Order: sequence, then structure tokens, then C-alpha cells
Amino acid sequence: MPLIGFFIKNFFLSLTKKYIKSFRLNDFKGNQFIFSFINIAFYEEYFLKLKDQTEIKEIEENIFVFSKKYHTEETDSYYKNYSTKPRNKDYFEFIFNFINKHKIDNILQIGSSGGMDLNNIYENYNDKKYIFTDIDEEIIKLGKERHGDKFSYFKCFSHNIDECLSHYNIKKNILIFSIASSHYVTPFQLKKFFENLKNYKNSLAKNSEGERIYIIFLEPIELDFLKQKKMYSMRKFYAFNYKYKEFAERLGCKIKTCKIIENNKSHKLKYFRNIASYYISLEI
Repeated sequence: MPLIGFFIKNFFLSLTKKYIKSFRLNDFKGNQFIFSFINIAFYEEYFLKLKDQTEIKEIEENIFVFSKKYHTEETDSYYKNYSTKPRNKDYFEFIFNFINKHKIDNILQIGSSGGMDLNNIYENYNDKKYIFTDIDEEIIKLGKERHGDKFSYFKCFSHNIDECLSHYNIKKNILIFSIASSHYVTPFQLKKFFENLKNYKNSLAKNSEGERIYIIFLEPIELDFLKQKKMYSMRKFYAFNYKYKEFAERLGCKIKTCKIIENNKSHKLKYFRNIASYYISLEI
């Protein structure tokens, strides 16, 4: 009987993985209620309880995926409609204030997408080295076509940003920022992100003059999640809520600024009225 149970469990687990991957690659078209139920159950009851790093990586890279068409279209839309986004002013006021108060030599964006966020900072502070990153080669190619040699370019996931720093031999102060990109990474990946950057900094300690690694996250978050005891949870179909302050503090980071801005109070849809913006700056 235990053997039969093993095969039944693995059979349904395999079907669940295939269903989630297929739904995501089909740009989330279909019965979203059923998908949401299965997706959250898989995440809460299976994925987060995994200890096997090989299986975690396999799911992150092969199940929690986006279609290239979806990713490219989202990037193109963000690029073309950039100036119409109302929260950009508040985001950049936060980033510019931080840059003005700290010595920053390098600036890297996680998930640079259309490159307009990075370009906006470049136009105000063109004396720094800028690095455009994305997980998709096509987005990197579009970035090069649109922005040329203003930036350096590197293809990587956020938790492998340390490889990018190593590639460009970054030894001076750097600001790494994310605007609505880090909420797509899994809790395992976010933990690796901090750990890998800390290891990178420590590897330079003997030969550097005290390089500083600063992080800024500007990410959406559900207000009702903040009332829960959880440090993270799945949000809607494919993103995550994070209490970045608590998450970072547990890993030994120094918090500079942290605030929640409720900027959707007047939205006509109830779901979006529950979405706020999480602003945090910290040091590794």
C-alpha cells in the first residue's frame, strides 16, 4: 500500500506541475479561479516545505515560468507607456534622495525591462556606471538597441546578481534597486540574493576599502498581508508579498528607511485598493 500511495502522490504531483507550467506559458488564459486554487495549494503545501535544493531549483526554473511572448509584450508596454505611470515621481524621489545622501559609484537595476527606470536615473546622475539586467536574452537585446552604450548589460536572475558584480569587477559602492521586479522571486531566491551579495562583499573585504552594497526595493504589497504573522505569501497568480524589513534583518542587513505608501485608496476595484507600495532602503 505505501508503494501505491507513493505512485499516486507522484502521479498527481506531476500533473499539477504540468498544469501550472502550461497555464503560465499560456499567458494565464483559462479558468483563473481553478488555477489560483491549485497554484496556491501547490505553493503553500508543497513548494515551501521542500528541503531538497535540486527540486527547489527545478521548480523555480521550469515550473514558475513566464512565456517569452508575455515577458516581451510587458516590457514593450512598459517602455512605450512609461511617462504615463503615476507612481514614477514618488519612486524616483525616494531613489534620488538616497543617492544624494550616499556615495554611489555604480547603479544596477534588477529586471531592467524597458530600461526607462535606469535611463531616468542616468539622465540625473550620468557620472556613474550603470548595469542593465534581465533574465531574458531578447530583453537584453532590446535594451542594447534602445539605450546603447549608456549601460553595461548582463543576463541573470536576481539571486545571481553577485555573478554580475564579479563579471564587471565591481569593487566600489553600488546601489542595487528593484521597481516591481523582486516580488516575482521566490522566498528561496530572495534568501539566496542576500546571502550571495553578503558573500561577495566578504570576498572583497581583504582587498577593498570597505565597499558598500546598498539595496532599494519598491514593490507592491497587499495591505491585509501586513496584518498576518507570515513573512511572505503568494500574491494572486505568480507574485509574492514580502515583509522585506523583517526578511533582511534576519539575514543581518542594516535598514536605512522603510515605509508603506497606500496609494490606491481611491481605486474603483476592491483588489487594487488593498495594494500598497513598500519602500525600503538597506545596506548589506
